[in-house]
Amino acid sequence: MNSTIADIAAQIRLRDDFTIITHVSPDGDAVGSSLALYMALSALGKRAQLVCDGRMPPSYAFLPYSEAMIKPEDAKRTETAISVDCADRQRMGSAAKLFDAAEYTICIDHHVTNEGFGDINHVDATAAACGEIMFELVNGLGVEVDGELAEAMYTAILTDTGRFSYSNTTARSLLYASKMVELIDVQLLNRRIFADESISKTKLLGIAIGKLELLADNRIGIAGICQNDMKLVHASSEDCEGIVDKIRDIDTVEIAIFIRQAKDGSLKVSMRSKNYADVSAIAAKFGGGGHERAAGCTSYWSYAKTREVIVNAALGELKE
Repeated sequence: MNSTIADIAAQIRLRDDFTIITHVSPDGDAVGSSLALYMALSALGKRAQLVCDGRMPPSYAFLPYSEAMIKPEDAKRTETAISVDCADRQRMGSAAKLFDAAEYTICIDHHVTNEGFGDINHVDATAAACGEIMFELVNGLGVEVDGELAEAMYTAILTDTGRFSYSNTTARSLLYASKMVELIDVQLLNRRIFADESISKTKLLGIAIGKLELLADNRIGIAGICQNDMKLVHASSEDCEGIVDKIRDIDTVEIAIFIRQAKDGSLKVSMRSKNYADVSAIAAKFGGGGHERAAGCTSYWSYAKTREVIVNAALGELKE
């Protein structure tokens, strides 16, 4: 059963001790949405800790209270746990144990593949970003939106809509963002997130583009990065963010695929589509999830096999 924002707000008012959990390898929506909830709970006088199985990405470290994000091993069990922007329980990584240990659990998400794994769930697949849901929840809790809250929620919506350029951008996205524009320095925020890129990230993009393959009459673009590539340019996993979007931006490409080798040897597959292909359907075949135009999964096969099965699945999503 999918609960309303009012239901979620009522449960939050009843409780005092919270763990907020967002997904591994957090993106701008995960960071912004979870920080916004952390600030809102703090404003209500609640005790809250923000947990992530992964470090704060440098491109979002400027956001207020970013230092509050801690690792699962440094967190304590709390009465209530809230998952934010996690399509399924596994996306919490090792922080899932904190979710399971809580007396009461809440799931807040916008992924169409989320079937609801909390005691109470609000999953709104019509929201372009979890930040939109957070905007509604913050207002539902009666918390005044100040500049710090606005920065977090604007970042969430801005990044998941690709600076309001993706097909998931709606009037709702623009309306909520417009409520926050007067409270923030939009130009500075955009530069910090999108323009201030490290040398290592720029070099890694060059390696990925150098490995780019174009298939199916150039309608599928695929590239991969291994740990040796990342070590060569002193890059981190966060530096891989955005590479799949560069592949999708090629004019002929409908489906973009980027495969990144993690430190444990597993392969993280990110996919994007431009006009019609449902990449969430591809991801779901391999235990992943996401959105129609943006999705991903994890593979424990070799790169060659992973490439083969993902490309074959992608071919099935192309129109003749």
